[in-house]
Amino acid sequence: MRDLQQSISELRSAMMRDDGHSMDPEDEAARENGSAWFRARRGMWRVRPWVWALPCAVVAVVYAVGWPVSDVTAGTTATSYLILRWGHSATWVLLALSFVVRGSTSHWSGRIANLLAIAALLTYAAFLFTAA
Repeated sequence: MRDLQQSISELRSAMMRDDGHSMDPEDEAARENGSAWFRARRGMWRVRPWVWALPCAVVAVVYAVGWPVSDVTAGTTATSYLILRWGHSATWVLLALSFVVRGSTSHWSGRIANLLAIAALLTYAAFLFTAA
């Protein structure tokens, strides 16, 4: 039991910043004093993730509305048509969702956001492969 208490004490001390404030996401003092964990949640170039989601959503709408119909030949299968018609928009929607989820403070948000980003990559790869 003593070893467990010592391990917990070591973990807590490892989570302390140089100025003595905890980096635990549940710690209000860490939130107020801007710990490294909360600074990291601001996202790329210190911009919140939902701000990155807005341009992604705009691009998704642009590609959903302004789609070049002339690029599809008469012999296109239904699956190819679906990928060509919605693949690019779906990629941007998945990226926007990834940014929104990444901005969440949930424990799983980073992993879910990464899965959405990978799904966006795979969707775009399918779009490029079908378009070629």
